Amino acid sequence: MKSCLITGATGNIGSFLLPLLLSHPSKPKLVCTTRDAAKLSAKYGSSDRLVAATGSFSDPKYIEQICQEHSIDSVFVNLVGGDELANTYVFISALQRSPSVEHFVYLSVARDFTKPETRALTLSCGHAFACKVTIEDVLRENYPSGKDGHPTWTVLGPTSFFNNDEMEQQGMTGKPESGFLTQITGPVGTSRVSSEDMAEAVVKSFDDAGTKWGGKKIMLGTRKAYTTEETVKVWSNILGKPVYPMGMDKETMDGTETRLRGFLGNEYARSLTMMMETRNKYGFQITDEEYKDQVEFLGHEARSWEEHLKALVAKWKETA
Repeated sequence: MKSCLITGATGNIGSFLLPLLLSHPSKPKLVCTTRDAAKLSAKYGSSDRLVAATGSFSDPKYIEQICQEHSIDSVFVNLVGGDELANTYVFISALQRSPSVEHFVYLSVARDFTKPETRALTLSCGHAFACKVTIEDVLRENYPSGKDGHPTWTVLGPTSFFNNDEMEQQGMTGKPESGFLTQITGPVGTSRVSSEDMAEAVVKSFDDAGTKWGGKKIMLGTRKAYTTEETVKVWSNILGKPVYPMGMDKETMDGTETRLRGFLGNEYARSLTMMMETRNKYGFQITDEEYKDQVEFLGHEARSWEEHLKALVAKWKETA
């Protein structure tokens, strides 16, 4: 790992990933795709190891140029939004045409898409999830890891991120007598994952460079899957007051989608609403075997969601 191309550098995972890479013993150059070079510089300071790439990451020729110019050998592919499928497809095609690229990490979602039942379930979660099924198909069928001149790759499959809890602040603190939960995890339950664990997973994959984990998908999240009832109880115990969950009836979900359209856009709002409905019905978990692989890969147990929540609520109280 001498020169890395990082997408999503100022996002949730990137905020933990860049400090890890900046302190890495190999001292790699970090080329970060961003629309705001000033934001990147303000957050991490000036460094000859940190380069802002402000061109279009949907332009494969630009990605190929960046890889050649900086001799990129390791890449983190984390592209989201309404054009996620098209952008990711051409981005990965550019990596295949860049001789210096040795290994890349693709950020997907948890679930084994080679199984028909989980594949069908994920396709029902809206385009944000469905496009990841397609990209994983492309990797397996068109770009076999480390074969026929292709770079090696590792797929990371996170469950539901800890940082989603930050959106609950208004509902949880707006009224002194009670809280209101909008993240409905359903009666089956949802596993949770920290952005810190995800950042560590990217670095572990870069270090491995496809030697052991190439061509594999690592699911990441807590082994415990929290039901809505359990989630309400955890929040209530930490806040010291009753917490009530949002309803999942059609009228409530229609209203939720309408509100989401205002700041996420029409397509992503529908996709997120579909994901919430599917999660409520089927849950979002990882198996014992998948969790065992995660622990082996990371070298430690998954971070505790409940401890994260305690720290988050304490932070809210300090800034209230």
